[in-house]
Amino acid sequence: MNGPKKPCVGISRCLLGQNVRYDGGHALAPWITRNLSPVFEWVPVCPESESGLTIPREPMRLEGDAHSPRVIGIKTRTDRLEQILDWTENTLLKLRRERVCGFILKSKSPSCAAREKVPVFDSAGGAVAWSLGIFARAVEHAFPGLPVEDEIRLKSAPMREDFVKAALLHFHSRVKQGLPC
Repeated sequence: MNGPKKPCVGISRCLLGQNVRYDGGHALAPWITRNLSPVFEWVPVCPESESGLTIPREPMRLEGDAHSPRVIGIKTRTDRLEQILDWTENTLLKLRRERVCGFILKSKSPSCAAREKVPVFDSAGGAVAWSLGIFARAVEHAFPGLPVEDEIRLKSAPMREDFVKAALLHFHSRVKQGLPC
């Protein structure tokens, strides 16, 4: 069989302990790396740093319409949406080639929030709605049916088990169909 011996899972770089967050830090999630590294091959991603934003960088938030929010710098009001979307489009193609079987994304992030949604603000600073992060929304559209979770939900052993089962089911389904993995 060609390809990885373990299923590939896309994961936010900061959850692996890489210093890519807006403040120059990380968000290492040891319950993920300790429990799931033996099962999965990681495909690290960071929409913000990999799209060319600096480390550290200005904090950002989602603003505007909850169904198509903008990514706005809190201090400078710089709109980073197109920059992140350009990177996302190219990265989704790469992730298809990697044949990912699931995603673990950083909660509360304007780019990665999946299950635990982030607020969308109006220009005056009032929260008006909730939304997925920009990258998380694109992932769910590009990979329907794949498991997508955040690190907070994966603190729970039953949630981790459900995620593993769903990702392995997708992986084994591809193998049975004779599709590359």
